Amino acid sequence: MSNILMETLARADFADPALRNAKQLGARQYVDFDTHLAPFKLSDAEGMRHSKVFLSTNAQISQLEVRGFAKDEVCFCNMLGISYYMPILKLQGIISAFARIFKEGSCMVFDLPDATPFEQMEKILSDCGFLIYEYIMADEIQARFLQRYNTCDIEFEPIRNINFFMAVKKG
Repeated sequence: MSNILMETLARADFADPALRNAKQLGARQYVDFDTHLAPFKLSDAEGMRHSKVFLSTNAQISQLEVRGFAKDEVCFCNMLGISYYMPILKLQGIISAFARIFKEGSCMVFDLPDATPFEQMEKILSDCGFLIYEYIMADEIQARFLQRYNTCDIEFEPIRNINFFMAVKKG
């Protein structure tokens, strides 16, 4: 398996329990991006209101559009596999836009290259009204989500330079 496939498996294995937890805490809306960069579907998203985020090509955050979004519902937002490729200023703009529309208790999961310092992301999230609920670095991603795919016959190269975050909108 390629590292892209392994990263996709890890993203799905991280997002599934995060989504289940968010639903137990009241999330009734699933928000994801209208793109083909995140090729996995989360089974626990069934039965939730689905909203799609459309990004402009001119990188103006004012062009962020969320179709089918209900401001009065707590949501779960999946940016895994998308946020990783965004410049940090673009991601900051998206998080800021989400802060204006997400209800308290809403949750988002995303991934970043480890070139982005944790402290920088923590400050961005805090400034936008989010708390980091979970942060997982590449070594832990390997141990928690991917080690089981290694067998006696096959040893997959560990994924590198990726970190997972789960953040929750505070009141």
